[in-house]
Amino acid sequence: MPRSHLENEIKLAILQPARLRQRLRALGYEIKSPRRRELNWIYDDAAGHWSRQGRLLRLRHYGGRWLLTAKGPLLPGAHKTRREAQMELPEGRSFRALAETLGLKAVIRYEKYRALWRHPRIAGEIAWDETAAGDFLELEGTPSWVNRTARALGYTPGDYIGKSYLELLHATVKTSPE
Repeated sequence: MPRSHLENEIKLAILQPARLRQRLRALGYEIKSPRRRELNWIYDDAAGHWSRQGRLLRLRHYGGRWLLTAKGPLLPGAHKTRREAQMELPEGRSFRALAETLGLKAVIRYEKYRALWRHPRIAGEIAWDETAAGDFLELEGTPSWVNRTARALGYTPGDYIGKSYLELLHATVKTSPE
């Protein structure tokens, strides 16, 4: 059964990894899921309708699980907020065949390494992501939790990154020397 909710998140650049890990532990956060490779496929039709509308359809493989996620357009605000529906699939090949039948194709494939952190008594999740565009924390939870947690980790609202990993990767590719 798909799970639907309003996703609220920000990204923060990781500049001092050792110090940040110390700070997370001092605040009571623990590793919920150790560092693992994550593969992502973004689907769209041949005309790119989904991406032009600010929507996303992603197939993700992480920790032995397949997750299909649909995201709506961004809502206004200081955080990256949008409607999200997600469901677990038994495997990915069937979805790929279904998508092709519907006229969708994987237009982008990217990977990253991700570790998940959680506090045992506080809602909200912190993803520690290592990508080709750099290393980032992704804080996902209520707006007040995101702001409090970012501040407790030494960040200010000026440090918030609202871009997707795809946007960050495209910017890296465009500005990187050959």
